Amino acid sequence: GPCKALIVLQVEGTVKVPIDPSAFKEPKWIAFNRIENFKLSSGGVFDSQGTTAYKREGCEKHDYCDSLPIIMCKNITFEHFIVYTPGESPNTDGIHIGKSNGVNVLNTEIKTGDDCVLIGDGSKNLVINGVTCGPGHDISIGNLELFKNEEPVHRVTVKNYTMTNTSNGVRIKGWPSAEPGTCSNIHFEDILHCENFELANIEITYSGPTGPAVSQCLKVKPKVSGKQNPAACSAPIPAKPTLTA
Repeated sequence: GPCKALIVLQVEGTVKVPIDPSAFKEPKWIAFNRIENFKLSSGGVFDSQGTTAYKREGCEKHDYCDSLPIIMCKNITFEHFIVYTPGESPNTDGIHIGKSNGVNVLNTEIKTGDDCVLIGDGSKNLVINGVTCGPGHDISIGNLELFKNEEPVHRVTVKNYTMTNTSNGVRIKGWPSAEPGTCSNIHFEDILHCENFELANIEITYSGPTGPAVSQCLKVKPKVSGKQNPAACSAPIPAKPTLTA
């Protein structure tokens, strides 16, 4: 780019990446930069040949063996995608969103060796709906406070999200440093974790007008460990109003 006209890329076949990182002059395989009104469609496959590439020595520390990054984007939608890497592949986030506004990830299946969706600093107005994750870690916000001058994460909605054979659930990850970092207006709804649900080391302090923070559990009996503030599952679930004629 810069390109502002409508651009459509239709992938019908399979696009394969070289498995040797030395074949690249820069840490990009396929990149779309500075484009407006862009559409990627059809039922094609981008094959990174990860099963072979991730076994190469040092790949987990190399920029060439990384996630699908969505960086500094605005008003972009991913729908009916399948992202797959082997469960044992290191450092392979499925989708990494950072410094972006208005990103939607809808009805997508992600199988990976790290976070299924990683939300980095500067992200806002995100909707993740109808995503299945597993194997993998989870959906994660952060690590927050890892670097200086990080931008806040704001207004993230995750719903209709199913996890199978994942190591975690949904996480907001902080970093023990002196750097400030914040996230706000985070909404998790209809999260289905198929086994081994655990609440561990939760410390939430709410200072708004409708506080304090409460913990409610519905149709789940989690394993509880570490500090719990508020106390796990301690608040009653409000009864739904009864409709009358």
